[in-house]
Amino acid sequence: MSDRVAALVAALLGVRTDHASARFDAEIDAAVAANTLDVHTARALRYWQRASVQAVEDYAAGVLPVALAARDDADRQGADDVVETAAAWAVARAAQQAQPTPLLDDSTPDAAPRHRSVSETEQAVRAALRTRNAQGDGSPQFEGKDSGHARSTTSA
Repeated sequence: MSDRVAALVAALLGVRTDHASARFDAEIDAAVAANTLDVHTARALRYWQRASVQAVEDYAAGVLPVALAARDDADRQGADDVVETAAAWAVARAAQQAQPTPLLDDSTPDAAPRHRSVSETEQAVRAALRTRNAQGDGSPQFEGKDSGHARSTTSA
C-alpha cells in the first residue's frame, strides 16, 4: 500500500496549479519591465523560488506516505488492542461470576458512623489536639473556652 500512496501523493503534488508561482513570475516580469530589477537577478530569483517549491513537494511526497502508513498501522494496532482488552474483560467477568456472591448478614452491626453531640465532638477534637501537641509537632494548642472562637449553639 505504501507504494500506491507514494505514487498518489507524488501525482497530486505534480499536477497542482501553482498560483503563487504565477503571481511571483508576474511581479518579476513587472520589475524587469520597469527597470527596477535586472534580468540576471530575476533569473536567479525564479530559480530559487522554483527550487524552494520543489523541495517542499519532495518533502511532502516523502513524508506523507510514511505518515499515512504509520496511521494505518496504529489503527490496526488499536483494533487488536480492543479485541485483547475485550477478551481480558470476559475472563475477569467469568472469574468474578464463578465466585459466590457474599450475602448480607443481618447480625453484622450497622457500619454507619453514629452522630455525636456538639459536646462529644469538642471533647474528641481537644483530645486529638492534645495528642498531636504531646508529640511535639509545634502546632498551637487550643484548649478550653479561651480559644477566641464562638461556641456553636446548634447540635448535630
